[in-house]
Amino acid sequence: MFPLFETIGVQDGVISKLDLHQKRMQLSYAQYFDAKCPFQLKKLIVVPDDFISSTVKIRFLYSKENFEIQFSHYQAKKINSLQLVFNDSIDYSLKYTDRLMIDTLLRQKRDADDILIIKNGLISDTSIANIIFFDGRNWITPASPLLKGVCRSFLLQHNKIIEKEIHWKEIFTFEGFAMMNALNCDFQNRILPVSRISGL
Repeated sequence: MFPLFETIGVQDGVISKLDLHQKRMQLSYAQYFDAKCPFQLKKLIVVPDDFISSTVKIRFLYSKENFEIQFSHYQAKKINSLQLVFNDSIDYSLKYTDRLMIDTLLRQKRDADDILIIKNGLISDTSIANIIFFDGRNWITPASPLLKGVCRSFLLQHNKIIEKEIHWKEIFTFEGFAMMNALNCDFQNRILPVSRISGL
């Protein structure tokens, strides 16, 4: 019913990076429906009283003419290891509600907590987040992600990270990595060594 959605973070009643979510939704709507987006998140989202004193996840699902807003208390997944998986045909350039291809790749994660998807030899994303690597001086994120996340865009705009193409065989040259998404943008508190990535 709703082919696209946005995942939006709320902390103690304050909605995070709403302008960037609005921009991505407008671009996605135009690409998917070939029309101008009629939805204004700022006007449509009102955080209920039950969700103003914790970390909350909003799912804003939308079709061409309709939308639905879902609120839930957020519990971060503990990701301590990744398994490399390879697929050159996957497309998740828009935030589709249909995640069948990603869910299919997740079956290859073996004993790891999540997967790191390699497309055409290049690092893209995990199943739920953009990834960044630390080279000893800089934080670098792949220039070819499956999805350009809002946190990723925010950090690039503020020169906190840089982007470049990263071949999967270059992973071992980095000291560590972290993951980031709309609910977890403070990535420096969650650094893991690259030895936690299997399949190298």
